[in-house]
Amino acid sequence: MMDGALKTEERKMFIMGRVSATIQCGETTQCSKRAGQKDRQRARVSYMVEGKRVCRETYMFLHSVGDTQLRNITKSYLQKGVVPPSKASGGIKANKAAHSSDDINRVVTFITNFADTQGLVIPGRISGVKSSDPRIRLLPTNQTKASVWRSYETELASKNDQRVAKGLPPHRSAKQTTFLNVWRRYCPFVITSRPKTDLCWQCQKNNSAVYQSANLTEEDKLGRIQTQTEHLAHVAVERNLYRDMVLDSQAAVKEGRDGEEMHYSFDYAQQMHFPTDPDHPGPMYFLCPRKCGLFGVTCDGTNKQVNYLIDEGMTSSKGSNSVISYLHDYFDQFGRGERVLQLHCDNCGGQNKNKFLMWYLAWRTLYGLHDEIGVHFMVSGHTKFSPDRTFGLVKHRYKRTFVSSLQDISDVVEESSVNGHNIPRLVGLEDGTVIVPSYDWQSFLAPFFFPLAGIKKYHHIR
Repeated sequence: MMDGALKTEERKMFIMGRVSATIQCGETTQCSKRAGQKDRQRARVSYMVEGKRVCRETYMFLHSVGDTQLRNITKSYLQKGVVPPSKASGGIKANKAAHSSDDINRVVTFITNFADTQGLVIPGRISGVKSSDPRIRLLPTNQTKASVWRSYETELASKNDQRVAKGLPPHRSAKQTTFLNVWRRYCPFVITSRPKTDLCWQCQKNNSAVYQSANLTEEDKLGRIQTQTEHLAHVAVERNLYRDMVLDSQAAVKEGRDGEEMHYSFDYAQQMHFPTDPDHPGPMYFLCPRKCGLFGVTCDGTNKQVNYLIDEGMTSSKGSNSVISYLHDYFDQFGRGERVLQLHCDNCGGQNKNKFLMWYLAWRTLYGLHDEIGVHFMVSGHTKFSPDRTFGLVKHRYKRTFVSSLQDISDVVEESSVNGHNIPRLVGLEDGTVIVPSYDWQSFLAPFFFPLAGIKKYHHIR
């Protein structure tokens, strides 16, 4: 009913005009069913829309006005007539404590100048930032909004000293709450960043080169930005390949074709320690807690992950023998029977990107366990994929659960997902019982295969 382009004052005057046409505020009532009229106690408004009478709730809905605002508009008309309604306090214009536009402009100017000198312009997607605003500036991790406000206070105090020395009045300073409100309202494109881990070294170098290009020529600036853009384009191609493989495997499961081709992802997580107590008593501590490794293999078609819980007495490293042993057990116990196998993993040379894993995959095809195997290594620094999501669920549950044994960790993994996405698999028990044996695959495969020269430079091996 109301035009969304109307300003607030225009909308109030429009409603006031409609009210003034139907309000009854005479000295006596005007009841057609009563011969004698009474003295009017209050004004009465008949709410009309296109010549038809409607209830008050419908009228408020059609005119996008609340009950309090409609009552105030009617009251203002009765007291002052057809004039723009105004607040009894006078609004912000009558507030002597409010900052002037010059004060706000000085705050905005300081924030934008600070961002131009200290911030970082990233050509491409920024982690955690959905906006594609080209004005975005990312402040270093050692800068917070509170520290920027303190810098503002210091600089303004220095300028005020100079103004007082010249006989000029000092500028008014914005307190921290006002400073943050102005930042949030007028400078949302200036963002503080949090410390991060596992960042791409190539991105870090390219971003540093862009950051240090303020005084260079436009050609040099474009060259540095182009380098980072090409790197991000390469990363996007690899990421799209991974997503397409995941979607294809999910479609294969829905259509019953999972016996033909399936996609898996595997990775190691950080170790967990036990015993641990979320309500940790102050006097209680452990000199050296027991360690439990976590290796996960995700079937992207079913979105389920088997988590191998590795007690510290079962293995002493995360080398290729351990990785191959767990993969061998997974395909034997949890595999879908696919003939074409697709694998995704990170670029860790000691665990995944080595000749022994390639030999093992070739051995599986030679023995007829698979017809074809493709292994794909993600770009270093851009390796967030399916196992990290399920590892996050496990860690989230682990931090909030009392854990005193290896079986408790197994329960944590099982209870971390309501829909059963996480499946625990104990490699062994505390008493030394071995459930998933580890074999010396390196010695077994070495006599039958030759090393692949330059394996570090390959991202896709078939």
